[in-house]
This record gives sequence, C-alpha cells and structure tokens, in this order.
Amino acid sequence: MECRNQLIELDLHALSSKKGVFLVLHGASGLSEELIKASIQRGVTKFNINTEVRKAYMNSLSNPKQDLVHVMASAKEAMKAVVAEKMRLFGSSGKA
Repeated sequence: MECRNQLIELDLHALSSKKGVFLVLHGASGLSEELIKASIQRGVTKFNINTEVRKAYMNSLSNPKQDLVHVMASAKEAMKAVVAEKMRLFGSSGKA
C-alpha cells in the first residue's frame, strides 16, 4: 500500500454480509471523510478513533485557564465534540 488513505481493493461488502462477520477499521484516526464513507459502503461497521479523542483531550489541557475542575470539564467537552462529529460521519447519530 502506497498511502495510508488508499483503500485495499477487496470485496469487503461480500465478506461483511456473511453471518457473524463484522469489519473493524483499526487506526481510523485521521482518515479522510471520503475514505470513511467508502469504508462504510464496503461494510465496515466499527472505527477505532482513540488517537483523535485523546488528542482533543490533551489539546484542551495544554492551555488551562481555570481550576482543575473546570479544566477537566473542558477536556471532557473537547472529547465529546470529537465523538459527536465522528458519530455524525459514521451515520450513527441518534441511533442509540
């Protein structure tokens, strides 16, 4: 594979349509919206994006302007914003 954002050309949809086969994309942080959508169309049902969530948390802590309680609340809000955006992208918003 030449580039991280290239799709491996496999018939993933045929594989994922078999009973009991669930496709997970590990290391999905930083992938383009286009690649995520194409992966969903090919049957990927779970994306691991911990790096993006952790990065939002750490970035929020880099410039603390308030006491610890407010800093932690701000960090949680930063992580929630990333998760909410990814849920929208993955098409899972409002389905819980």
